[in-house]
Amino acid sequence: MFKAFPDLEPNEYLMYDIETRGLMGIQVKSVTFHDDASEAQVSVYRPALRPSPLTWFVIFLEPPGSTAFMGHCAVAPSRVVAEALAGNEAHGKLAVTRELTGRMAPWRVELADLGARLVELAAGV
Repeated sequence: MFKAFPDLEPNEYLMYDIETRGLMGIQVKSVTFHDDASEAQVSVYRPALRPSPLTWFVIFLEPPGSTAFMGHCAVAPSRVVAEALAGNEAHGKLAVTRELTGRMAPWRVELADLGARLVELAAGV
């Protein structure tokens, strides 16, 4: 795992699998839900978004008033994120629900399984 410095918007982290030589980029986002909101908006900077089969978004969800993330996150392909963005501004909005239902449901990953999922993706599985 490699961290870009300064932070790069398209690929904040790079993962390289030394056995398969698989490479993938990761953009990390987090979103906090307000007290009674069932949905929150993740901001994505459109001018830097380059959908690629090698770039994935990891989206962490935080309940209100907490310093810990929920027990699940989304690991979604950049293509899916790009297609789901709402608004015409430079910062597009991706709607997510607390339980990652609807469009994001196929990309839900339990936090305990996140490392294994990223390894699978980097290996090209």
